[in-house]
Amino acid sequence: MLLSVAPFPDGLVAMANFCRVLARESARLAAEIDPDGEPAPPELQPGWHWVASNSPGESGAGI
Repeated sequence: MLLSVAPFPDGLVAMANFCRVLARESARLAAEIDPDGEPAPPELQPGWHWVASNSPGESGAGI
């Protein structure tokens, strides 16, 4: 994503205001998603990963 200053005399002020609103709303979203701000506890199961693969010709990612 590219953010650029608007091509008018107060463009820099408008960009600064936008960045302030973006930061404030991002903080509100983060607080809603993770109220305590602490990392999640580790899983109790042993570490393993499931990898899916598609047959040739199927749509979607995977090999």
